[in-house]
Amino acid sequence: MVKRRLALLLILFMFALASCAGMQGDVKSFTDMTPKEKATFVMSVYNKQYDSYLTLYKKGDWTDQEKEVLKVKYELLGEMETYTKLYTGYAETGVAAPAETEEALLALIDKLLAL
Repeated sequence: MVKRRLALLLILFMFALASCAGMQGDVKSFTDMTPKEKATFVMSVYNKQYDSYLTLYKKGDWTDQEKEVLKVKYELLGEMETYTKLYTGYAETGVAAPAETEEALLALIDKLLAL
């Protein structure tokens, strides 16, 4: 009897979760975002990747593969920080960043997410 109730609660929870996920609406593509939304997205990616870097760094006792990931991620985050500051400066003024800056930033994001 308890197992049936638990199973029923689990199924109801899954339906509730699925319906909430459906209410979020469409996700904008990067090209459809405003400069402020783009800057928020870029900062979010940077912060998440930096947190990921710190988590791995604090772990210590790394494998050779983890050492390589830390090295590459450190370099990419350093480069991305420069572009992120530049990009958020554009967003604060409401001006769209030059296409070259966007392309370089998106390439860095792709590299970071591929690690």
